Amino acid sequence: MDEADRLLDMGFKESLTKIVQALPKQRRTGLFSATMTDAVGDLVRTGLRNPVRIVVKVTGFKSGKEKRTPASLQMGYMVTEPTEKILQAIRLVAHAQTQNLTKSILYFPTCAMVDYFYPLLSHTPLLRQHKLISLHGQLPPSARQKNFALFCSIEAPCVLLTTDVAARGLDVPSVDLVVQLDPPQDPKSFSHRCGRAGRAGRPGKAVVMLYEGREEEYVDLLRVRGMPVEPVHRIDSQGNKSEGQDTEGVRELVEQFRKFVKTDRSFHDKVCSLLEVMVSLC
Repeated sequence: MDEADRLLDMGFKESLTKIVQALPKQRRTGLFSATMTDAVGDLVRTGLRNPVRIVVKVTGFKSGKEKRTPASLQMGYMVTEPTEKILQAIRLVAHAQTQNLTKSILYFPTCAMVDYFYPLLSHTPLLRQHKLISLHGQLPPSARQKNFALFCSIEAPCVLLTTDVAARGLDVPSVDLVVQLDPPQDPKSFSHRCGRAGRAGRPGKAVVMLYEGREEEYVDLLRVRGMPVEPVHRIDSQGNKSEGQDTEGVRELVEQFRKFVKTDRSFHDKVCSLLEVMVSLC
């Protein structure tokens, strides 16, 4: 059973108990997870005998301390202004292609954000050489399967716009880059997202975007949890290191978005409806 640490969290305890009780008494059961928790103990007591816990540890080359992420995975964080977050994420993906990092995953907090940014980023000049694919929990099962199969099989530069529905249980061995637009509250979700890259000893890179002046403490939290991250500098339109804010770049991106919205009435109405819902909830 994969992702064993979530089997009981998701309300399946009664069903799992029935399944385990229906299995032969003489058997060998394997429970797997990159973030095994004490909750698995409840499942062990349900129907496992003589359990053995196997833990794989990764030791950092510099500090010698235990790590919980693969040595082949480079994890970093970028501190930026809220208005620049989307721009920097786009540049990270576009610049990765020059380093032969062609398959990327861009994590959004909600399904609505995936639906909103998918058409916008599809018409962004910086990503015109990339195939964009959307995947989230509100898509029909057939659409999810089709889009996931396309992302796995495509060889051209591509970006998967998704939510935590693609954080666990998906094995895409060729993912080069993972970008998280917002840091998840649960560090376990952070490690699972990053773990889509750098699988089976293959080099990979993961970057999380943090708000300047508000979320730098997240770095200390990850370090305590055995997931150290290194700073990643902002980049300009040419992929070079950028020290300050790129107000002009943000303005150009906003103008590109506005231009597209004006050409698509259905998308314009959808955005207006979404804004009305957000205002009503405030």
